[in-house]
Amino acid sequence: MQAILWLVKERIIIWKNHPWQVLFLLAVPFLSVVLYLHTSTGTSQDNLTLGVVDHDRTATSRLLIQGMRRRTTVKMLTHKQEAKALSQQNVMAIVTIPTGYQQRMDQGERPALTLRALQQGTLINNLRDSVTASVTDILQVRGLATSSVPIKQVGTYLETHTPQLKFRQIDQHVAAHALTLQIIGFLLMMMLYQANTFGTRSLQLERRNKIYQRTMLTPISPASYFGGTALFGLLAMLVEVVLTVIVMVGIFKISIGMPVLTLMGILLWFGVLAVLWSLAVGVLANSSGLASGLQILLITLSSLLSGALIPISVMPIVMQRVAMITPQYWLLQALTQLQMGMVTGKFWGSLAMVGLFSLLCFSLAIFGFMRRQRQEIFD
Repeated sequence: MQAILWLVKERIIIWKNHPWQVLFLLAVPFLSVVLYLHTSTGTSQDNLTLGVVDHDRTATSRLLIQGMRRRTTVKMLTHKQEAKALSQQNVMAIVTIPTGYQQRMDQGERPALTLRALQQGTLINNLRDSVTASVTDILQVRGLATSSVPIKQVGTYLETHTPQLKFRQIDQHVAAHALTLQIIGFLLMMMLYQANTFGTRSLQLERRNKIYQRTMLTPISPASYFGGTALFGLLAMLVEVVLTVIVMVGIFKISIGMPVLTLMGILLWFGVLAVLWSLAVGVLANSSGLASGLQILLITLSSLLSGALIPISVMPIVMQRVAMITPQYWLLQALTQLQMGMVTGKFWGSLAMVGLFSLLCFSLAIFGFMRRQRQEIFD
């Protein structure tokens, strides 16, 4: 243990002599939060899509939807899709047409529509006016076609028969929780890149400069060298996780939907995987060029496929299945379950899948250390 701690201390001293690496480690949490806050703000202002859930599916409801399409962009949703569409900001608001809408209109009633939104403001008011205007169009057609209302009394008729439009603002925490997952998804990718710096690059550089061979001539064993490198990388992951949570919760006041210490623990669990991933690539690659290429390829592809950068709900079903082969997917699934307050077997199963990926990387790293007998041969 003393040899491991000595090795960690020496690595920290060497690392402190590279100010750009220190600055990048400290800047990643701010970069993750600011980037996605900017992206989220721009998206919410530009997305004027109105989601519609049609429970009635009659001629009247279809006519109503056509009127909405003439005034704004409409996206048809099912009952199961409406909550996800709002939380992921795929639509600005959702209008629900209730069951029996046409029948109640035929009976002279004024059935209410429900407009749900995560926020209020000018954009929501414009969408609400578009829906109201579409309803007025239907009333005008139905009222003039089925009754003998004098032309002079049309305005009074529409005013007294216009159905109510109920506005319901959804809890802002739903959007904040979705934003939290976006920030964390970007952070997971940056953690893998950071682990590459503290794991793969350290190993490759020390093998190239013959530091590894000289270290093996000291009382430090290969196991201590491996453990010290892993502990050094894990300390870097801990610093990044703590800083990110402080920036999210303490500075930007983002609602994460779970206890702070729980989030730190889950992210640190992924940090273990990131370090072991980096060590596995570092010892298996025959050159620094191959190691860097593999890391960039694996990290970028896995981040894109897992839903860490792009919401997985917008991906085709096939790609959603492919995402399950990435560890980032399972970690995000665990966080989603935790935000929903569902700490069930599915939550623990998702964390176990991340652990299996860590075990795989650990096995590959051990295999690489044992297989490489001639460490002096390195390009």
